[in-house]
Amino acid sequence: MITSIKRIVLFLKETLNSLIYFPQYFSFKETLVNFPLWWKSLNPSHNSLIDASPWISFTVIKFLELYLKPNMKVFEYGSGGSTLFFAKRVEKVVSIEHNKLWFEKVNLYLQELKLKNIDYKLFEPENDSEFHKKNIADPNDYISDDKESIGKNYEKYVKSIEQFPDAYFDVVSIDGRARPSCCKHAISKIKRGGYLVFDNVETKYYAEAIALLMPHEWEVDRYYGLFPFLKHFSMTLLAKKK
Repeated sequence: MITSIKRIVLFLKETLNSLIYFPQYFSFKETLVNFPLWWKSLNPSHNSLIDASPWISFTVIKFLELYLKPNMKVFEYGSGGSTLFFAKRVEKVVSIEHNKLWFEKVNLYLQELKLKNIDYKLFEPENDSEFHKKNIADPNDYISDDKESIGKNYEKYVKSIEQFPDAYFDVVSIDGRARPSCCKHAISKIKRGGYLVFDNVETKYYAEAIALLMPHEWEVDRYYGLFPFLKHFSMTLLAKKK
């Protein structure tokens, strides 16, 4: 547990960095509103599963709480608290996970809660002999720079969304591995008026994947600031398909 003084120091440092590096995406007013929620989330009794919360911008969480309806369908790359968050609000959640240990933990949790509207699947990465010839920024290469993903390929994980028709989901959330590739395959699966949620987009090499949205006339917003459970600020992209 980090002390109160350290939390305040972290907050002030991150706020200053936001004003320097991401002023166009940072709202000081919104950050102050979210401060109590962030502070509470750092307490030892809180985590994503207990709180049934995604690890995305508080601002985007609040938007989704208002937007999501009981007749909607959601697809997510990356599971956990977000899975519970969506399942409590929509008709169907398809959740894809790459980490077997985390999958087993979350799956047990879901079974205990007896939630019936979640299609939860494990797609572990496969060995890729061509890994070092590929580019993590290229949506066509299906790889990740995560340390545990070196030498691995996420093509099956990413392409799992292809079993569904185009314009099928109201929301697709990307918060897992090989995110540029996930973005490439997700955009056609979202309904008009639906949303893509793409997390941690301050990462520079995600820019190529985000550029894929532009020809499709998406309304794109970015929110930089406080996230639940994180000591540092980050950025979530929220894109509406027109």
